[in-house]
Amino acid sequence: MIIVRDMLVSDCDAIASIHVRGWQTAYQGIMEQSFLDALNVKQRGERWRQNLAAGNCPINLLAEADGKVLAFGGGGHNRTLDVVPEVTGELWALYTDPQCWGSGAGTALFKEFSHRIGHSFCIWVATENKIGRKFYEKMGARLHIASKLEEVGGTAVPHVAYTYQETK
Repeated sequence: MIIVRDMLVSDCDAIASIHVRGWQTAYQGIMEQSFLDALNVKQRGERWRQNLAAGNCPINLLAEADGKVLAFGGGGHNRTLDVVPEVTGELWALYTDPQCWGSGAGTALFKEFSHRIGHSFCIWVATENKIGRKFYEKMGARLHIASKLEEVGGTAVPHVAYTYQETK
């Protein structure tokens, strides 16, 4: 059974591993391979510990089953109100262990985030990330007209916005 709960500092190493492997799998062919190969689980874990300690992200969640972390994500306020003004929230990140894609962990996490934020939100996805885009569309998110370039590892990566309105 998948359980979604708040992230703890003790979860940071598992989260970092999913983060790195998720990027290396989902963004292969989208981002520079040398950048993806250089991603470091230890450094990413430390970054997550610092972020959690600083309280930079109001909602930090993870999905687990039998004590194993399967997915994580979180967000808060819409950081791009200038281009997506009709929503006040934003899902900043949602990553599922590539070995657990299709397990329902990402869906459970998305639904819990939606419940906790309590209002509409946006999601930015790399334009070429077909897996991510298909997931958000399945969840009911709608493609928005907004787009942006985001620098990732020294490369400008095109992103598109999706908006989601929770139905009660």
